[in-house]
Amino acid sequence: MKKFLSAVLALLMVLTVLPAVSLADGTATITVASPEAAVHAGDSLTLNVDLAENPGFANGMLRIAYDNAALTLTGITTKKLLLTGAVTNTAYMDASSKTVNIAYAAAENETENGTLCQLTFTVNENAAAGDYTVSVDVVKLQSETKSDIAVSVVPAKVQVGSDEAAYANAKICLKNNAGEWVPVGEKLLINNYRANNTTLCPWKQEYKLAVVNNGEVVAEVSADQWTIENRSNVFMSAQHLSSDPDGVLNVNAHGKKVGASGTITATLPDGSTLSCGVEVTAYARKLYISSFSGLGSTRYTTSTTDQNRPVFAGVGETFQPVYVLKNENANLTAEETAANTIVLRSNNTDVATVANGRITVVGEGVATVEIVANGFVDGAETELILATLTVYSGAEHFLGFDLYNEAGEKLEKNHTFANGNKTWKVTVAEGETKVFEIKADPETATLYPSSSRGVTYTSSDTASMTVQTLSDTKFAVTGVAVTTDAKTVRSVGGFSRHDANGKTIGGSFGPAILVDVTPKIQLDAITLDKTESKLLVGETEKLNATLTPAGASAEIVWSSSDETVATVEDGLVTAVAAGKTEIRATADGKSAVCTMTVEEPPVVSEGLRVALSDGTTIGVGETAAIDLFVKSANADDSYSAFDFELSYDADKLEYTGFTGGDSATLYFVNAADGKLAVRGVGPKKLVSDTNALITFSFTAKASGESDVTILSAKGGTQDEAIGENAKPFAIDEAKKTAVITVLQSYTVNFSGGTVNGGKSALSVKKGETAAFTVDEKTGYDVVKVMDGETELVAADGVYAIAGVTDNHTVTIQYAAKTFDVSFAGAGASDATGAAKATYGVAYSFKLNRDDRYTYTVTASVNGETVDVTETDGEYTIAGEKVTGKIVVTVTKELNVSNIYQVRVYENGVVKETDTVAKTAAAYTFTLKDTSAWKLLKITVGGAAVEATEDDGSWKIAPVSGDIELYYGGIYRVTLPEGANGETKATYGTEYTFTVEPGKTVDKVTVGGKDYTPELNEDGSYSIKGEDITGDIVVTLKDADYTIEISEYVKMDGKAVMLIVMKGLPEGMLPVYEGTEFFWSEKYAGYAMVDITSTTLEKAEVLKKLSFKKAEASKVDYTGDVNMTGTVDVNDAQLVYDMYNARYSDFALVSREKFLRADVNGDKTVDVQDATYIVSNVRD
Repeated sequence: MKKFLSAVLALLMVLTVLPAVSLADGTATITVASPEAAVHAGDSLTLNVDLAENPGFANGMLRIAYDNAALTLTGITTKKLLLTGAVTNTAYMDASSKTVNIAYAAAENETENGTLCQLTFTVNENAAAGDYTVSVDVVKLQSETKSDIAVSVVPAKVQVGSDEAAYANAKICLKNNAGEWVPVGEKLLINNYRANNTTLCPWKQEYKLAVVNNGEVVAEVSADQWTIENRSNVFMSAQHLSSDPDGVLNVNAHGKKVGASGTITATLPDGSTLSCGVEVTAYARKLYISSFSGLGSTRYTTSTTDQNRPVFAGVGETFQPVYVLKNENANLTAEETAANTIVLRSNNTDVATVANGRITVVGEGVATVEIVANGFVDGAETELILATLTVYSGAEHFLGFDLYNEAGEKLEKNHTFANGNKTWKVTVAEGETKVFEIKADPETATLYPSSSRGVTYTSSDTASMTVQTLSDTKFAVTGVAVTTDAKTVRSVGGFSRHDANGKTIGGSFGPAILVDVTPKIQLDAITLDKTESKLLVGETEKLNATLTPAGASAEIVWSSSDETVATVEDGLVTAVAAGKTEIRATADGKSAVCTMTVEEPPVVSEGLRVALSDGTTIGVGETAAIDLFVKSANADDSYSAFDFELSYDADKLEYTGFTGGDSATLYFVNAADGKLAVRGVGPKKLVSDTNALITFSFTAKASGESDVTILSAKGGTQDEAIGENAKPFAIDEAKKTAVITVLQSYTVNFSGGTVNGGKSALSVKKGETAAFTVDEKTGYDVVKVMDGETELVAADGVYAIAGVTDNHTVTIQYAAKTFDVSFAGAGASDATGAAKATYGVAYSFKLNRDDRYTYTVTASVNGETVDVTETDGEYTIAGEKVTGKIVVTVTKELNVSNIYQVRVYENGVVKETDTVAKTAAAYTFTLKDTSAWKLLKITVGGAAVEATEDDGSWKIAPVSGDIELYYGGIYRVTLPEGANGETKATYGTEYTFTVEPGKTVDKVTVGGKDYTPELNEDGSYSIKGEDITGDIVVTLKDADYTIEISEYVKMDGKAVMLIVMKGLPEGMLPVYEGTEFFWSEKYAGYAMVDITSTTLEKAEVLKKLSFKKAEASKVDYTGDVNMTGTVDVNDAQLVYDMYNARYSDFALVSREKFLRADVNGDKTVDVQDATYIVSNVRD
């Protein structure tokens, strides 16, 4: 708390020295409320400091400014629970100051609006009469995240009156529509002038102003006592009307010039004045809709008034009116347009909803959408309906057109104009005619011609194509000449939409189709659907010709090679007489032939006889079938017409119909009073002992025997007709009667369900078996079938009651089906619910939401989408929808505004991603396999953090930004003998190894790929951490360099040995017992000396040898052996002493001096070297 207070005091100290800043209109508004009446010396007054449009603040600073010559601040009282615990700094309350500072601080954001504090003032005794301002000069508000909040301030005006003033409570007032005088306040806002057009300005045309003191109009303030600054631009007129009481000023209610402002001043009888501002607002008076974004131009109509403009859209479509705001006769400027608040309002949200200026159709029906602007009446803001839209949605309204070809195939719009609109483009060959049909989209809509004359179709270029109108919706296009650009078929008259009462709504629309006329397709061949056929004399047959390829067109000429046999017209062949003829179809010199054989009709033999099938036994209510045959001893006998009469016992049987025959024969059957009259005529029929001519059906009405008997039979050919010319057919005496025996029947009644296709009862003959199948009941399974107390068991789905001798009642018991429930989609794992749903029973499930995601829940039953309702987190599918397998699809999409990203890097590459809710207290993760991966670093919002272990898992807290986990792979290192280093390497950490003398690096691979390691200054090799992405394998080879060892200076029992190395790689410097080799120009190699008691072997040298990356110092052979910078006899003496083995320790004479001693470069130190130096000194 001490820190908290310290922060507040620090804020106070800073703000007290800050200059006042000008804040643009922002999120929050602070208003210092003005007192309602004038105050006087000695009065106490309290002013509220109110906060509105609060976006949420946690701390802030106010500097209250006032005139201490007139007012003395006596107290500050904080208000509202939102400021509980706020700190009010009174240290700066100083009557001698014109300002006072108030600081607020809280632990977290407060979002309420209300009174921040109350300021109590006393009017000074010597306060001069006049207006004084109490304001907030400096405002600083911050959110809990220390973000600044913009604030606008409305100051208070305190009117201090004279003690003697009789008009202390006088105010300029405006008379409202209710006839009440209301104070104008600081400013009178009026609308722009519209020439008294009540359509565009439907409110009062004038204002009445007056000075009101203690509820009474001050009549002494005449028109002369009123002054209006900038009147010529503000008001059209300002005068006193004789019809008004004294003291009332009548002013025009519409401003003359948009944006003009001025001051209205009234002089009171005591000489004091009252003033208020006046401003002409720039609010729109007219709105013009140019189009609708999201809808084609045929989906709405233009309008000059924009009132009741019809718009047509389908469910699910969304669109936005594109409009221009007008003021007087000109468009508003962008700044003026921005000042207007334009909202959309729907009167039927079941059909159309509005949001963010867009209209979305959600259901079928009609909705009115109002476009509403703001304005002022009596100085107060009001609304003005600038436009109304009538939105129509339903299957009866066409939204567009579809085009179909002659085959009934729907054609897709395949041509796009520059403006993005689409239409159809079709092709028609020269000389070819194609028929097209226009249908409504959707097909459920009706196309109403706009004119009583109907709709016609025309060609834009008759030289290229002609168009024939076939009906209001059909037309034919014929290609005339090849086109280089598409021509257009247009409709004349068009179609209009109608409402439910048949009234035309909207405009008239018609389709436009582009046509390309292509070269005529040459005919390759003509074929017929038959190459041979047979007819009887007098019969006809239609032959069909096909032209290939498809699209080829030509006139087809039909001919018969022998018209005495058959004639042909447009493919219809008529048989004339027996014989053969060729029917030919010819087009463009190509032809196809069908050989037509014509035969005489058959002659009826005298040996035809009629017979019935055997009788049968049925029960009451059942149906018997009796066949009628026409037989003959000669199997080739035939007939074409017949006329039979039969009888039956109408008391026991009911004739119910016939079956059989062929579709080419006309049958006439009449049943009345136990008699059947059967007649027929058609193609010839052969006699048959097995194939019935016709089968009669009789239903038993009562038990007993009943005869069906042939009474008469005759017939013949078609020419012989039916009647007197018909020849009699013989009746087979043995088969002239069929006996139908009807047995006593019993009834099996069914309760709880039906059988055999909807039957609730079966009639069963005595002693027979009642067999039945139980009808399916939607949503239910059969669980038990009871015959009285006996449960029946089905065999292959069929239940049976054997040997029926009495009536039975069978009860069918069902149980509701259960269906599988599955969850799909990315959010399936977040849903919980039963695995089964019961038919007809509402199914509910819950969704365990993750704050990081936005969810959408849909469901289908047997593949059909059904509604899902949600209440308090529980989702329900209504019982009537539970009729099959349920699939609940839960889509789950990240809500990026609510999450932080989690990225997992492997060797610097993102391999895994995750998210964590911004509201999460921590993020928990599991370490990767530590034998293969090492966690290198964790960052939150780019800053490195540490994780804590929690029962095998690891936790990062708090979560304040995107999280990144960096892992480095751990890889095996294979080193040969002669190389030294760790057996494991980790990505991100440099790996170093050394090579023993005598060996050198042959090859290094990382992850199977060749790699060149870096030679370090100490002679070791390194592989960069970022390059370690796989196992490392190092191979060595024998060194390519040579080592030459020779005796340099001979000593007693010892020797100074010279070591020269050659062939080393560039940059590799040998080091001997910690001492770097020197470069010898004379030896053309690296040189080193060593004092040994025995002969120095190469193996011994290698043991003492190492390497580093460095440049060697060169041996100076100028003779300056003692390294004094001067060549003199002392150098020669030193060489001579070396030669005489005076120095057996490099502590006395360094290795470099020994190497300098061989000035003649013969790899030994002897007298010649000393002599060489002396001779040079002499010279």
